[in-house]
Amino acid sequence: MKVPTEAEMQAMRDCLELRGSSLWWKIQRSNRTDMTKPAGSKHNDGYQVIGLTVEKRDRVWLAHQIAYYLHHGTWPTQMIDHKDHDKQNNDPENLRLATASLNGQNTSARVNNKLGIKGVRKYQNGYRAGITIKRKAYQKLFPTLQEAIDYRKELEKTYHPWSPSVI
Repeated sequence: MKVPTEAEMQAMRDCLELRGSSLWWKIQRSNRTDMTKPAGSKHNDGYQVIGLTVEKRDRVWLAHQIAYYLHHGTWPTQMIDHKDHDKQNNDPENLRLATASLNGQNTSARVNNKLGIKGVRKYQNGYRAGITIKRKAYQKLFPTLQEAIDYRKELEKTYHPWSPSVI
């Protein structure tokens, strides 16, 4: 994880302010700066990014890292998790420090999941529910979808305290 220099952090404090879930320019940095819209742009991975030039050095920063910094006063030392899965929602109440493992717990069902339920899939004449923790799989087969969902929720309560269904 890249860490800004003291001069870059000072520029962030001087030039940007957090309003709700977005960062806004406090000063017009160039004639291209649109002061009527949130700062930065949406990257192709869905995250908001903001470019800053400090001491003739152009760098692009993730908006949620800057929002965390401006709110807490310290640069994040770990990944930042968006509690509600919305990569554009940089409200400090929606951001929390997370390890890669905890950040991975707070995910939605994969797009290729035909049931739309994380950790549950159709299997032969029933349903398989499971979870994998540190490469160890906990799985069971169930005759009904509801039993599989209930089992998965119990596993999440035990092993994934940050899972959306637990919070």
